[in-house]
Amino acid sequence: MGRTTEQCEPATNVGSANTERIPHSRPTIVETDIRVVEEVLASGQLADTAQVASFERELSSYIGQRGGVATNSGTSALYLALLSLGQNGRDEVIVPSYACIALLNAVHAAALRPIIVDINDYDFNISFNAIKRAVTRKSKAIIACHMFGDPIRDIRDIASLHVPVIEDCALSVGARIDGRKVGSFTELSVFSFYATKMLATGHGGMVLSRSEDTLSTLRDFIWYDNRTEYGLSFNFRLTDFQAALGRSQLTRLDDFIARRRRIAAIYDEGFEQAGMVVVPPRPDESVYFRYILQVEDADTWIERMCDQGVECKKPVYRPLHQYAGLDVRDYPNAERAYMHNVSIPIYPALGEREIEHIIRMVRTC
Repeated sequence: MGRTTEQCEPATNVGSANTERIPHSRPTIVETDIRVVEEVLASGQLADTAQVASFERELSSYIGQRGGVATNSGTSALYLALLSLGQNGRDEVIVPSYACIALLNAVHAAALRPIIVDINDYDFNISFNAIKRAVTRKSKAIIACHMFGDPIRDIRDIASLHVPVIEDCALSVGARIDGRKVGSFTELSVFSFYATKMLATGHGGMVLSRSEDTLSTLRDFIWYDNRTEYGLSFNFRLTDFQAALGRSQLTRLDDFIARRRRIAAIYDEGFEQAGMVVVPPRPDESVYFRYILQVEDADTWIERMCDQGVECKKPVYRPLHQYAGLDVRDYPNAERAYMHNVSIPIYPALGEREIEHIIRMVRTC
């Protein structure tokens, strides 16, 4: 039996620059990041709201939304976004199959029924035509994930279907469509700051909205103590030292994006010379959270790259329709992506010699 992807990954991979293997993901942490966290720790105000409030204002301003509510994870952010819409046990939420299992967790936690649809075969984003076929009177929301740094080009069409749309920007913060940032096209958008994400605070997330009423509802959900009346609420708050790190990272996000695009351009040239096909064809607006290649057998290829000291992964661990036990024939594009897509390292901290080594190993594998 061959090794699994997990067995190729050292437990100390994320965040470690001193490893023989080139990790698939690594956050970009600099002295400024460390200093701002130390300042919060030294203040003794670990769960104050000053840094969190500033982070909410700064990210919502960067994206182009009215305001935000920070949470302890992207999953919590998505869960609260769903709760803010109101629901009953018969309501449905349309989700793409080729996405993180956190979508299913949030939908089920909100006592909603997930309706899983296929993706496009050209950019791995949710299919607009599949959404149209899935919309019914029971549709409470559509979760539209901007996957791997590539924006959903028809997000405006999706938003025109008269069903609330939650833009999931966990993998595409900073990406643009016609100069406008993703996360600003609908009333609700969610973000993740997990250790491997574009903005890394360890764990964390945020919901943004253009509606002050919605923001008030979201804030009420995380006001979990000292209430005059009982209301459903959760201890989902982000800490101040995480928010300080997020604020510091946000000031360099455009630099992160520029560096990812530079690495992608080097990859493009190296792989084009070898006659390899890079997918999807990336629009200028992409922020390259992931750099994806298509290979004959993803599992075998990942194992060979691991043997050469380069950790690669499937961009999505397993499609959601497989978890749900649905007929794979209804999800041909997600199935092909699952079998053939591989993600190679692309992050700002990647060094030039590492990039050269990755290109050599990809071309030989």
